[in-house]
Amino acid sequence: MSDAVHLPSDEELAAALNELRVIVEANALLKSAKLSDSFLKRVLWAKHCKIQNSEKLLLAYADWHLKHLGAADARLSITAVHAFLLTGVLQEPPGARDLNNRLAVYMQPDMYKPGKIPA
Repeated sequence: MSDAVHLPSDEELAAALNELRVIVEANALLKSAKLSDSFLKRVLWAKHCKIQNSEKLLLAYADWHLKHLGAADARLSITAVHAFLLTGVLQEPPGARDLNNRLAVYMQPDMYKPGKIPA
């Protein structure tokens, strides 16, 4: 038994990405998830560019996401986040970081006034 790992070439990955993108666009659940090409590439890498296995993983991800986090349409866009920062609903305390050294943002629900959020 070999421990060799198959690393796809750039061309192989691009072809698999195009094929997977067609599958995503044809599936209402996956299409509504608004999956980026970088995310799809990570899925392809995880499943060794096997399209059928990648599709199964994406469907399981989309199903889990819908059950636990809600529809993709409910996510905040960067524009909405910016508006929330401007109005004080979201705040980024100086130097606040999580355990993975990512910026931490805090929400103040009492500051949320939908009529005052710039469009």
